Amino acid sequence: MLDKIQLALGFGVLLTIVPGGLLISLFSQTVHRKYRKNSELAPYMGRTGSGYMDVLIFTGMFGLPIKVIRWLHKRHPLHYIPDPDALLPHATRYDRVLGFLAYWFFQTFGFICILILITEAIRLMFE
Repeated sequence: MLDKIQLALGFGVLLTIVPGGLLISLFSQTVHRKYRKNSELAPYMGRTGSGYMDVLIFTGMFGLPIKVIRWLHKRHPLHYIPDPDALLPHATRYDRVLGFLAYWFFQTFGFICILILITEAIRLMFE
């Protein structure tokens, strides 16, 4: 029974990581770069960390509800979270849709990986 569940979860990983990776790459090459190059918006982008984490945090601005992003921006001590009030008025529909899809494909991938670890632990306990 668990083998079938793990097989289904494995297919879920493939179905989320391939389009998710392509969406993250497309987002970082187009939308994220556009905002970073704009000298007027760069101060509101949050503190720059490593490249991939910077892009994932920025996609979260488009994937999460605006109240959550405002709350995170005000309370995060290291200021990694971008300022949504300054950046979202400049966002096009393409930016929002691409960021939303990239964020939720990546989150779904992570959730499926956690489910795989749980099912593997259950399988090992009952062997």
